[in-house]
Amino acid sequence: MTSQSFWQRAEKIVKAIKPLYEVLRAVNSERYPQMGFLYYMMERAKKQISENDPKHAQEFINIIEHRWDYQMGRDLHLAAYYLNLRFQYTILGIDMDSELLAALRKVIYKMVSDPEIASLCLQETK
Repeated sequence: MTSQSFWQRAEKIVKAIKPLYEVLRAVNSERYPQMGFLYYMMERAKKQISENDPKHAQEFINIIEHRWDYQMGRDLHLAAYYLNLRFQYTILGIDMDSELLAALRKVIYKMVSDPEIASLCLQETK
């Protein structure tokens, strides 16, 4: 416990995971629905982790990505991010992002069994 290298490494770990902690606190808040913000918050947290600890960032990001894919499912969160008006009007090119559009299509086709109605839903998002 008196080792300087231990405390230096502990400080780096805390700096690296602080952005993830902030995401967890926001999601745990019951004031506002967070679905439409979660994808954005996670992307921002990964960027901050990369800036805070470039040497070890990929290790943390790999863990985050693995858990995200395994437990959360991306499509619903990507669709919510795409449909969030705050991002529609502030992020240039969001309406042309093929990954977001593909996720939105998957979610709509999963929710709406009638292809004609699903098509109309997709037209509404344009």
